[in-house]
Amino acid sequence: MLSTANAFTPWLVILKKNPEANLRLICFHYGGGSASAFRPWAEQLPLSIELIAVQLPGREGRFKEDYVTKFEDLTKEVHSLGAINSFEWIRELKRQGLRQPSLYIPSGMPAPQLYDEESKISSLPEEEFVQDLLAEYGDTLKDVLHNKELRTVFIPQLRADFALLESYQYQDGIALDCPILAFAGDDEPEIDENSLGAWAEHTSGQFPESSFSWRPLFYH
Repeated sequence: MLSTANAFTPWLVILKKNPEANLRLICFHYGGGSASAFRPWAEQLPLSIELIAVQLPGREGRFKEDYVTKFEDLTKEVHSLGAINSFEWIRELKRQGLRQPSLYIPSGMPAPQLYDEESKISSLPEEEFVQDLLAEYGDTLKDVLHNKELRTVFIPQLRADFALLESYQYQDGIALDCPILAFAGDDEPEIDENSLGAWAEHTSGQFPESSFSWRPLFYH
C-alpha cells in the first residue's frame, strides 16, 4: 500500500484517490495543457492505481499565480510539459538520493540529447505567434486559436509553456535507475525509432524494444 499523496500541495492534483493503491501514476501534461487533461483516465484505469497529475501555476485552480517560464525556476519545485520536464524531475530525484519511479514512460518526444532548439516563438506578436502555432499544431489547436474568447485564456498559457521549453538546455548526467518505455503516437511520424531508441542511454535498467512500435490506449 502506498502512502496517500499530499492533497494540500497545489503542484499535484489527485484525479483518482485510492489509499489502498499499490501503484501511483503521476502524469505530466503537454505544452499548453493542464492537469485536467488526464481526468478521463480515472474511469479507465484499474482500481489498484492512484492517478495524480502535475499542475503548473497559471492554470485552472492556480490561475491567479504567475506562469513559470524558466527551467531553472521550475526545477526548484516540479516539472511539467511532458517528456523533457518529467525526465529532468526524475534526474533531480536521483541527484537527491530519493526514490525513483518504478517505470518512466516518456511519450511523443525524442530523447533529450537530441532536442533541437528551433526558432523561438514565445515572444512573437500575437498574430505571428498564432500563425506559427497553426502551422505546426493546427489539427490540435485550431479550435482554440480560431476562437477569440478562448485565445484570451490560452495564449498566455501557451506563451509561458513555449518560453519554458525554449529555456531548456540539455546537460549530460548519470543514467536513471528506473526502466524507460518510450513511445510515439500514430500522428507523430517525425519521431522515428532512432530518436525513441536514444532514450536507452538514460537508463541503467530495462529499455524494451517494443517501446518503438507500441501505441498507447490513452494517447491524446
